[in-house]
Amino acid sequence: MSHPAVEDCTVAGFTIEGVGQVPRAYISLKSGYVISPEDLIQYVNARVIVTDRLLGGLVFVDNLHRDPSGRLFINLEKFDVNAQGIDQGFLQGQPKVQVSLQGMICR
Repeated sequence: MSHPAVEDCTVAGFTIEGVGQVPRAYISLKSGYVISPEDLIQYVNARVIVTDRLLGGLVFVDNLHRDPSGRLFINLEKFDVNAQGIDQGFLQGQPKVQVSLQGMICR
């Protein structure tokens, strides 16, 4: 929210198969501002701890509809196809985790 071009934003975990959840930002820009995803990601990543970096990229949205208490009215997952700036180098370097249910007893 501290960037001059950002009107509103929220960050949510984005699940990547075999890696787990990584932070992804959903950002609404102020009228008249234009900024590249890479510049905004660099701005954010320089100000947060390593685990909070936007490894899942960001998505520009027109408006983050909120109720009076600040909760989002919209489903963010529908915007995920427009994600930009995903840190592919980091994600490709992560060990893939496979979950096996073989041999487990469910009661």
